[in-house]
Amino acid sequence: MFFKLHGERKIGFKQLTQADLGLGTSHQTHIGLYDDIFTFLQNSQVEEESLLIYDNNIDRVDCYFDRIENSDGTYRSPKIRKGERDTVSVVTVIRDEAQKYPTYKWYLIWFGLENEEMVFYFFNDHSLDFIEVSSILNLTTSGRIDNTSPRYIQLLNYLETKVNVSGKEIIEELEVASQVGISKKYRTFDLDNANLLFKNAGRKGEEIIAKYLDYQKSQRQIFNFTWFNKSMETGLPYDFSIQYNNQRIVFVDVKSTNFKFEQQLIFSSQEIECIAEKANYHIYRVFDLSEEVETPKLRVCENSRNLSNSISPHLKQLNKSLNQQQISLQTVKIAIKPTNNLLTFKNEILLNM
Repeated sequence: MFFKLHGERKIGFKQLTQADLGLGTSHQTHIGLYDDIFTFLQNSQVEEESLLIYDNNIDRVDCYFDRIENSDGTYRSPKIRKGERDTVSVVTVIRDEAQKYPTYKWYLIWFGLENEEMVFYFFNDHSLDFIEVSSILNLTTSGRIDNTSPRYIQLLNYLETKVNVSGKEIIEELEVASQVGISKKYRTFDLDNANLLFKNAGRKGEEIIAKYLDYQKSQRQIFNFTWFNKSMETGLPYDFSIQYNNQRIVFVDVKSTNFKFEQQLIFSSQEIECIAEKANYHIYRVFDLSEEVETPKLRVCENSRNLSNSISPHLKQLNKSLNQQQISLQTVKIAIKPTNNLLTFKNEILLNM
């Protein structure tokens, strides 16, 4: 799993009141939380962003979390607030949904992630979420649950699965962001984690292709091949060379992903230059490498020269302009969908050897 619960090991839950939902006569502008959850956040800290799960979707939403400071310097009453007028926050999203179904009972679960990000998960008593959570928790009461409870592990597994399934699009974005560099949109912890997963997927993809080529060799479909990264990462702009029976040599760059075929491909400027130089440079797109998918898949692009022909002139012009100012362009990362017209991938091959 990518997202894991924080080591604090505490999960809060409550049935939201009419005041919490903005349905009563109260002018309450916040939803109160418990003192012993989110203890990893500084007392004086105002946290603006969180993850919000509702109806199997997960979004990054402002939460305006803070605490009240007492006269003696201690803090109390952690809460999430509506925020300024015309802002979208966890509280306003919850209240907008509650306005649509004012007779429903609404529930909120909150907890921290390993990356110190807050998660709020809300649902109503007419949802599948309610049925699933009710099989673990007694929602007629409010409180918190920690690792001393026999129900904790069951709830922990349920919530981690919920976050990871609902947040699949976020994880896909992180895989791309981790390859092109630091993004202000994501936490460094998540980028580092995503980069590690991407490297593992890259290694796994190359191992699978090595087995695939070994099989082709045993069937005399190819004469031989070389796996350049077999012992260590070489940093070459290709991963394999294949020698066919007619002595034709093809260089192969394996682009692997845990996700679907359409996930963006990342090329370095060095790879683009290499494509331009090599007569035969193929892209092997290995996808569906995640544990949830039984069989990894492969699609091969043999016309990568189209990509280079389109991009190289722009890179050369940029480099020339920078050189005139005594600036050198060391490397550039380029993201492109494999469905782009510049690339033509052949039919899918199941890698179930």
